[in-house]
Order: sequence, then structure tokens, then C-alpha cells
Amino acid sequence: MRTHGWAGSPPDSDDEAVARIVAAALEVVEQRGTDITVADVARLLGVTRQTVYRYFDGTDALLMAAATAAATDFLDTVRARVGTEDRPAEAVVDAIAHTLELLPHRKPLHLLIDPAQRGRFTAGITSDTARAFARAMLVNLPVDWRGAGFDDTTMDELVEFVLRVIQSYVVDPGDPPSTGTELRAFLQRWVAPAVSAAAVVPGG
Repeated sequence: MRTHGWAGSPPDSDDEAVARIVAAALEVVEQRGTDITVADVARLLGVTRQTVYRYFDGTDALLMAAATAAATDFLDTVRARVGTEDRPAEAVVDAIAHTLELLPHRKPLHLLIDPAQRGRFTAGITSDTARAFARAMLVNLPVDWRGAGFDDTTMDELVEFVLRVIQSYVVDPGDPPSTGTELRAFLQRWVAPAVSAAAVVPGG
């Protein structure tokens, strides 16, 4: 690991270097959106572009690492907001609502689920990356999915269903956008019954 630059405070290891590069990328994305370059991140860190390229082979790889890091914190935030709600339908409604309310303030996450990024980072809202994000959100909820009657097939379908609901709001949030109790009432009326109906009845 070379230590030249780094605004006079070089990292102690490659892992720390990667963490600082990703943190800088997150900061730039929060300020400017996804239209950034390796040079922007290098400038913030006080290093050369070549230093960043030692750890990431380009802007897309750097942005995806930043989005993945942001997702971890985001999922913890959603889990905390859902609290102890362990009923599948109600927990999913809460998770979707909180996701839609938080997304406008979490620009790096748009790289994972925004269909505008199709072809750059993912193949669309149901890509492996987006599915992994949605599955992580669901399994992070305080729900006993198996005990509630969700097998592998229904969980796969629920992941896709949740992604498609989120995508519809990302593409068209409404005019004015639905928020708060209005958003939750809509999701409770239409999404909750669909989640409840997905449970596999033993012996059915």
C-alpha cells in the first residue's frame, strides 16, 4: 500500500484505504448525485486518481461499492423504524413506506433500485442486485417468515412484488407525492392483503 497523499494522513492498511475511498464516494454522491468521477473522489481525499484506481477499476465499481455500503446502514434504519412489528403484512407495509420516505434522502441507494440506472449497474428493478437488496430488507424484519407460511417460492415472489411496488413510486411518486398516513393507508388497503394471501397454508 502506498501512502503518498491522503491529505497528510495516510491509511494504516489497504482495508482502511478502501473504507476511506468508499466514504468519500458516498459524500460526493450525496452532494452531486451519481454523475461523479474518480477524480472527484481523489480530490476530496487528497490523492491522485491512480491511487483510487489501485483499489477500484473505475467509477462504476466505486459507485457500486458506495451503494452497497449505504444499503447496510439503510437496512438497519428501516429495521429500527419497523420496530417489533412481526406480522408479515404489517411489517412489509411499514418497510415499504419507510423505504419510500427515506429514499429521496439516500441518493446512493438509487444505484441499486432506480430503473434509470438500467444497463449501468443493474439489469433493472428485478436484477440480482436489486433482489438481494429487497431480500435483505425482508429477512431483516422481525418476522418469522417460515412460521408465517412463506416458503422459498413465496419469498422469491414477495421480493419481486416489493421491488415492483417500490419501483412504481420511484418512477412516479404522484403529484403531490403520497406520504405519511395517506401512503400507509393505501399500502395497507392494497399491499397488506396481497402479502397475507401469499402465505402457504399447511396441507393446502
